[in-house]
Amino acid sequence: MQGVLYFPMINVPDSAWLMHSLLYWDAVGAIIPERFVDEPERLGESTRALLREELVLNAFPASAHWGFVSAFCDLLPADEKRVCNIR
Repeated sequence: MQGVLYFPMINVPDSAWLMHSLLYWDAVGAIIPERFVDEPERLGESTRALLREELVLNAFPASAHWGFVSAFCDLLPADEKRVCNIR
C-alpha cells in the first residue's frame, strides 16, 4: 500500500489537494494525537467525517517508529521542528 501523509495540521483541509490525494493514493493519513480519539469534538467536522468513512487514516505519533521520526524531523525546516517535541 502506498499513501500520502498530510502535514503539519491535524485537520485535513477540504481542498483540491485532498480530492486528488484520495483519487491517486491508496491511503491518506493525518498525524492526529491519540487523545483525540476520546475527544473527537476537538477535530473539525470535515476531518471527523473523513476519519469515520475511513477516507483519512490516523497516523498516531506515539506509535511511530522513532528512527523514522528522527530522520523525518531532521528534514524539517527549523520553524516546523516544534512538531518533533512530542516524545
